Amino acid sequence: MLFVFWLLLGVLTQRCTESWACHELFDEESSASGHQFLALCSEATFAAAAAANEGTGLPLEQPELLGCVAASARLMDSALEGDEKCTRCPEGCALVLLLQGATYQYDSVQTCSHSVMFYIRANMYFKDFEPHWTSDLKDNLHALVNSRRGQCAQMRSKELDQESLPLGFDAVSAPVPQGAPGSHLQETSVTRSRAEGSVSKREKSKAILVRRASQSRRLCKQKREEGKIRPKTKDVVAVLIAATPSMLKVYQPFINLWRCYAVRHNLAFILETDDTDVSAPFHRAPNWMRWFAARRYIKFYKALLVVDPDQFVVPECWNISIVELAGSWNSSDLYSQLPDVATRDFGKPQTLNNGMVFIRDSPRGMFFLEQLLLKASWMQTIEKDQGAFDETVLEVLSLEAKARGKEGYDSECAQYIFPNFAGNHEVGRYALCWWRASEELAGPFGARTSQVIRFVDPRIADINHVVGFRGLSDPAILYHFAGRSKDWGEMLATFGLERRNTCDCAKVFEHVDRRALERACVPGGPAVQECEPPEVVC
Repeated sequence: MLFVFWLLLGVLTQRCTESWACHELFDEESSASGHQFLALCSEATFAAAAAANEGTGLPLEQPELLGCVAASARLMDSALEGDEKCTRCPEGCALVLLLQGATYQYDSVQTCSHSVMFYIRANMYFKDFEPHWTSDLKDNLHALVNSRRGQCAQMRSKELDQESLPLGFDAVSAPVPQGAPGSHLQETSVTRSRAEGSVSKREKSKAILVRRASQSRRLCKQKREEGKIRPKTKDVVAVLIAATPSMLKVYQPFINLWRCYAVRHNLAFILETDDTDVSAPFHRAPNWMRWFAARRYIKFYKALLVVDPDQFVVPECWNISIVELAGSWNSSDLYSQLPDVATRDFGKPQTLNNGMVFIRDSPRGMFFLEQLLLKASWMQTIEKDQGAFDETVLEVLSLEAKARGKEGYDSECAQYIFPNFAGNHEVGRYALCWWRASEELAGPFGARTSQVIRFVDPRIADINHVVGFRGLSDPAILYHFAGRSKDWGEMLATFGLERRNTCDCAKVFEHVDRRALERACVPGGPAVQECEPPEVVC
């Protein structure tokens, strides 16, 4: 037994030595071992990290710094991927990433957010060893990440200083009037068949084609001058759903229901399944698909109602038009312009949810969409696109406040969009910041004063009731089963229709009309007063 014990101890010692073999070759170009790299560069990295924490320039008085930065750049891919080199010497790879993060030269929020990821990846290595050369850096990593997140927020504040809210006029160009060039270009089959009878008719047809070509050139010129020609769908609002091909079978019954809801209210229906914008080389979360699709399609419609597939309109409320509700103001709001963006209002202790958003094809609606999509390049934003959406709301409210001559928003909350040093998102911190900032900019929950964004009061009409711990106890127009863990079969059972019948709008209408006769639609419900313990935000 004693022999076996010493044998096992020897194996474990060998494995430990192999795992942390920093004495082996680490940087091929300089022929430095892991120990040599750590001894040479740990002090320079600490000085660079201190400068980064203060937001000052690189400490070039450190003679080893530039050489260490060059070495860390060569080793960066290995450190990010965690290859065999990092298995042998994790402390060396942690130092590589810390040095890259501290010396990263960023000129935008996008590149600033990338630098945060170096720190977070370095912290993951510290779980595998007890630091020797990098103990001071490990102890200060929390402060380093917080400082860099704050610097990213300051960068965003500077970017916003260069922005201004567009004027609030309708961006739709006038339709082509009857008799105008291009209004009578359609050639019928009867015209074509009659033109085939004789040479003279063919010559006449050629003359017609020449004339039409001339008209087409004038029409192209008109397009260039006006920017666009009003398509036939321009007076129509479209429901937009985006789904990756792999999820289509799961989403299908709810997609069917939304298609029928669109038919009921004379809305167009768009199902986007092209996931190019979120696939390699972009590697974005699928949540972003709908916003890229919205940018492509919005110019063809009056507005878009962007919805998630994991929600449905309550059967007895199908006669209520969410578009009419979200796309107009309350009777007490006598604004001259219609809202450009609309979403459900959220107050303490609820966090925002963008599962139901109305966006108008107006200059301000497009501005909101562009500012949101700009954030798709930010690394690891809270709840994928949700944090980016929340921050865009604050930014637009800020620009609106500035246009009225009031104080704006300094992007203070943006620092909490990014993960902390452990790679975790601080949802509560961001929510607390958002509630305070939104109230300062636009007034309290249920009484916002924005003329750009319509915040629909859920106590009057809940157009995005997130089914959480409250379940289905509170009335609403729409139930949203947000989150990762959900029972799709139970969701459909809640709607009350078998899957095979969801593709038949006649059967869907029969079901919802019957439910409307059995019970009245109660569009709004009480506001959430507190979350289920121990949660403080929900």
